[in-house]
Amino acid sequence: MPAFPVELTIRTILLLVLAVVSLALRVAAIFMPRASLTVLVLLFGSFMLAEGLASIGVGLWRIPQHGMWLGSFLRGALGLGLGAFALGATISTVTVMSRVSGSWMVASGAIDLGVAARVVRGEGGRLIDVAGGISALAGLFLLVWPSDSPLFLILWIAGYAIVTGILLLVRVTRLV
Repeated sequence: MPAFPVELTIRTILLLVLAVVSLALRVAAIFMPRASLTVLVLLFGSFMLAEGLASIGVGLWRIPQHGMWLGSFLRGALGLGLGAFALGATISTVTVMSRVSGSWMVASGAIDLGVAARVVRGEGGRLIDVAGGISALAGLFLLVWPSDSPLFLILWIAGYAIVTGILLLVRVTRLV
């Protein structure tokens, strides 16, 4: 039995961890909205950094042979940059966190759409297209209508992470 492609499993695992923790935060958001924003910023900033490092590592290790190295490095640079910003800046409002996470979703969705359109063919490419489209639309929503509710933002990010994580898991299982 062949192994799962590393470039998909790393991202999928990170998305699923983000989804599970984000869902757990919704209870905290109801009772401690200020503390939940701090935890969400730390979680999302750490996720962006981890995904950025994973994307660059995968780009150096495996993706060049498939022609997707540029997308991998762009995703890595995006994750590292926004992750460092989220962890280093003082994000004191939910609206600012909405814009940071929305920017990341739009940019990563655009990269996924570009990779799927240019490199990946077949059903796997369509799943990356769908995940990229969902990411871009979810991010645009947050950019156009930034949230001022920690609970809404946590649920929005959790929903996004769950849907895209499921799509990536489906893609991984169809490649095996």
